[in-house]
Amino acid sequence: MKFAAIREGLCFTPRGLYLYLIPFGHSYRGPLSDKSFTKCQRKCVLSCRVTQVERVGAMKSTSNNSQSRGVALVQRRLEAVPRSKRRRDRAGKQQALIVAALKLFASKGYEATTTREIAASAGCAEGLIHRYFTGKAGLLPALIENRISKEVADIAHHVPPARRFEDEYLRLVDWAVDRMWADREFLRVVVPRALLDPSLGQILRRVGPLQKARAIAERLKKFKECRALPAAELDALAQFVSVVGFMFGFMRPAVLRQDRKSAANTATTIARLVVRSLRSHAQSRNGHTR
Repeated sequence: MKFAAIREGLCFTPRGLYLYLIPFGHSYRGPLSDKSFTKCQRKCVLSCRVTQVERVGAMKSTSNNSQSRGVALVQRRLEAVPRSKRRRDRAGKQQALIVAALKLFASKGYEATTTREIAASAGCAEGLIHRYFTGKAGLLPALIENRISKEVADIAHHVPPARRFEDEYLRLVDWAVDRMWADREFLRVVVPRALLDPSLGQILRRVGPLQKARAIAERLKKFKECRALPAAELDALAQFVSVVGFMFGFMRPAVLRQDRKSAANTATTIARLVVRSLRSHAQSRNGHTR
């Protein structure tokens, strides 16, 4: 993004000199002061604090109606900040906004929540929501991608591989049930919105069940019961883990108010039936081969 550094973008406050870089096509008229600092902060996209010495030097340059020295001082400070740190700061602010949005969407509802409330809860400038997510609507896809990426990573880190197929499948189903319960606030926000917004439903399908199914299928491939399965059947077996998890980890206990333990036991029973059926099918196929 290109920025225009204008003279009014130099703000002298008790906290130091702040240079506001305003995107082309946008402007802020009028001199900046401590009183207008808060109002301007919502319009800014970047600020940089400088030392008292640099502040005095910049004030002298602006008093001579020359902004070049003041801009150069702040640019040097910006260049001194490593890019890796700036990337970490950006990632941290994005994560804070996503977490704050999820909490407010779950407690107040999507429509009733404002970007100002999200920014205040995250401790960030409101303008960052539009910069990072193009507005409140962009937070929902970000919420989905953030949560699904964590779930896929969670499979590898929190579900130890088993030696037998039956144990592996049961572990995956137990994990899916527990995970859906842990994500109930996220699902309460996303599922109703997906019903109203077909494009959001497509995003949820693309980055949700499909990504998890791929990760689960890779784990199942190492077992002889699954290696002989056609690709479509292996994919269905992997996706069934998420189906059982959603039904008995979220729908039954969170929506239908079924006892969590009872719902989890039912999910385990269904998983055992699937394993038993697959084993019988494999044995029958081997018998016909002989």
